[in-house]
Amino acid sequence: MGIAIARRLGSGYEFLLADVAQDRLDQAAAQLAEQGIRAEGMVCDIAHRPSVGRLLDRAAAMGQVAAVIHTAGLSPHMADPGRIMEVNALGTAYMIEETYRVIAHGGVMVNISSMAGHNIPAGGPYDQALERPLEEGFLAAAAQLVQGMASQAGETGAAYVLSKYFTIRYSKQNAARFGQKGARIVSVSPGAIETPMGRTEYEAKGSRMAAMLEMTPISRFGQASEIASAVAFLVGPDASYITGTDLLCDGGFIGASQNPQVGQE
Repeated sequence: MGIAIARRLGSGYEFLLADVAQDRLDQAAAQLAEQGIRAEGMVCDIAHRPSVGRLLDRAAAMGQVAAVIHTAGLSPHMADPGRIMEVNALGTAYMIEETYRVIAHGGVMVNISSMAGHNIPAGGPYDQALERPLEEGFLAAAAQLVQGMASQAGETGAAYVLSKYFTIRYSKQNAARFGQKGARIVSVSPGAIETPMGRTEYEAKGSRMAAMLEMTPISRFGQASEIASAVAFLVGPDASYITGTDLLCDGGFIGASQNPQVGQE
């Protein structure tokens, strides 16, 4: 998805790409170069704050940090629950903290979440446990929540849902602080998107994923290019009054699944 976003934003930016694997960075930079898009790569583990700090320091050394698009994450079938929370939640907190340190006036941060994060109601024990991700004990408290949710989604699925809820919430929590620097922060929650990660989940879930697509008003997978267009809007001047909110790009699934639909029995 990150490459699709870079392609959509185009040659108006100089990109610094991040990944845990150098070979993927080299491949991505080469693909963008073929389209005349300047991009450098830097290995980064977002679950390690010093690594994130070095990434944002390098971005700042390249010029004004106008936009940070945080797409890194693990799906339920890519890791155990603890690692999913460490990367998706704590890693997002590190990215937000280090981005705030260097982001330019007029800049924007976009955090990619998931429609799964909308399956947790705001308030209650979830918000209290997720309130301070940088304090000791955050992951332990999150693990207790995951165990309590696991009967419905399994522990890896519960960890994924909780981590994406955290991404949405923590982005909102930082809107005022970013605003003091003249910057914005938002999140985007994709639905079932045709990406390698999305295909992995489809293969793992099988009939459950098919049933979900049947419930989606726009009854198909979304495309990475469609998420990229949403991100391009949020980064651009037409979204200059939008901050502290989540843009749900799921083909209507959450709205349809959580509300009675007119014209249907």
